[in-house]
Amino acid sequence: MEPFCRRPPDYVGAHLRFLTHAFTRRHLKIAREMGEEDLSMVHGHLIGFLYRNRERPIYQRDIEEELHITRSSVTSLVKLMEKRGYIARESVESDARLKRLTLTDKGVASFEHSMAAIRQTEELAVQGLTPEQKADFFAICAIMENNLMGKEGDHACAEDHCVPDQGV
Repeated sequence: MEPFCRRPPDYVGAHLRFLTHAFTRRHLKIAREMGEEDLSMVHGHLIGFLYRNRERPIYQRDIEEELHITRSSVTSLVKLMEKRGYIARESVESDARLKRLTLTDKGVASFEHSMAAIRQTEELAVQGLTPEQKADFFAICAIMENNLMGKEGDHACAEDHCVPDQGV
């Protein structure tokens, strides 16, 4: 039997995937320590979207477009988040079929806890790095992003590509 094959140490994608998963796990651990035990990343994305757009009316179709998920998934997500007390659905005077989505006080507090967890995770991740090393890291990321964008417009910045936004 052949020994277990580990990823080669010079694969950038493997390191990036590991860092992404490690960042997510640490963020969720810190958030749980702050009392945010029943939220997943998609719940956090919904709360963040509602928080950043609280000055304008948001409806379920906006969530479908923002999170790139189906109507039935949004319906389930909204029902669960409403049941748990994070969001409220309010009737719209002009159309009784429409329900405006808003954050409750619990939803706002959850967003604030999540942002604090993100800041703590960021601080932990860059611990021991000099400002120059951080600047080099961002410069390298920008080069790799440009390399991966391609000439045909087939890249992560395309309109139909979902890029999670943590509100940072």
